[in-house]
Order: sequence, then C-alpha cells, then structure tokens
Amino acid sequence: CAELLKKYGNQVSSDPAELLKSKLYIECSRYDDAELIINQLIDDDSSLLNDAKMAKVQILIYREKPDEALLLLREIQDKVQPGLELLSAYLYFALYSKDAGLSEEYGHKFLDSPAIPRSLSVYTPDVNRALSFTALLKNDREGAVALLEKAIAETIDREKKTKWELELARLGLIGNPAPPIFAESWLNSNPLDLALLKDRVVVIAFWAPWSNYCRLAIPKWEELYGKYKDRGLVIIGLTKLYGNYKDETGERG
Repeated sequence: CAELLKKYGNQVSSDPAELLKSKLYIECSRYDDAELIINQLIDDDSSLLNDAKMAKVQILIYREKPDEALLLLREIQDKVQPGLELLSAYLYFALYSKDAGLSEEYGHKFLDSPAIPRSLSVYTPDVNRALSFTALLKNDREGAVALLEKAIAETIDREKKTKWELELARLGLIGNPAPPIFAESWLNSNPLDLALLKDRVVVIAFWAPWSNYCRLAIPKWEELYGKYKDRGLVIIGLTKLYGNYKDETGERG
C-alpha cells in the first residue's frame, strides 16, 4: 500500500486521480483519508459522482454501517458499471443481510451479473446456499433443495461441502415422518415413541448444556409447555452430556 500511495499519491490533481487515490486509501484501510477525498468529489458534483458514491458504499460496509450503505447503493446501483465494487456490495448484502428479502434480492443481482470477477466467483456457492435458506423461509422446499444441491456441487471447500450435505439431509426430513428418537436416558419422562404421538404437536429442541444461549431458552420452552400442554403440546429436549457436565447446583444435568 505504501509503495502504491507513493507512486500514485502525488499525481496532478484531477477527479480521476483523486478517485484513484481514495481507492488506494481504502485498500490500505485508511478510511478517513479516503472519505475526505470522496466527500469532496461528491460535494463538487464531480463527473465521477456515482463512482465516488460507490467508493463511499465500500467504506460504509467496512465500517459496518449497512443501513447507510444500502441507502446509497440503491441510489446508484443502476448508474454504475457492474464491476468489482458493485458486485462486492451485492455479495455483502446477499450473504450478510439480516433481512431475508434483501438477501434474496442481492443474491439474484449477484448471480445475474453478466461477468463475475474470478475473485468473487468463488462465493457463488455461498450465494446459492443463502438463496436456499430464503427459499425455505418461503416454504419452497423443492427450490431450497435444488439451490443447496447446486451449492454443494459448485463448492470446492470440503468443510462447507460436508456442512451443507448435513443441511441437505435435514431438508429431506421436512414433510416426511420424523425418524425415531434414540436416547440413552430420559429425564422427567418415560421414553417417548414419536409414532404414538401422531396428530399431536411435538417440538424437538436440540440443545447443548454448555451453551448459555440454549440454557436461557429453557424457561421459554417451559412457559410454552405450561400454556399449551392441555392442548396436546409435547416438548422433547435432546442433548449430550459428554460425561462430565454439571449445572450450578453440582447435579448432573
């Protein structure tokens, strides 16, 4: 970065030179310096206005300000060339947006782009996997399965492939009879047979005793059970103790 800034940082001032300098600052994670230049280009209504705004979208994403980045991206996304910066923004919202609708929208924008740079094409499987999740939220199980199968076929990451194959197996359970439960021991209940619980609402909660988040959820499950048990609700918590777990009271939990 230092060498590039030394080489290009002292060029004769012009809008293209200033924009280039701002991008170098971004590459060097010198966002304050980059933003000073970009804001000046925007305030001057530069001929490179939209490119400057695209660079600012980058900075807002790096600074974890997705709402501001999205607002500016929507303003310019149809006015700039679909290059690395624009597609990187699409990819960011496709993979990291907490809004399923946004994730789906920008996932399709990314995949539908005419020429995805090689540096970004490696994320195509991840986008298909994210789209699989949004399809599932829309109760489109067949679409979710097809997208996840595509992601598995595309990825060269063995760890992701293994993880996604497990997700695909879980998707295969949806709409089909639940497999039997095998447990070494049962607490607060006799062993339950899912086949004998047909036509009742059965919630199976997979939890880990060492997970604080899981344990915080237990009172919510108890509340739900107390409210609906007379209407047939059954809640089964499945866990593994790993042989040495103890709760706050010192009891095996």
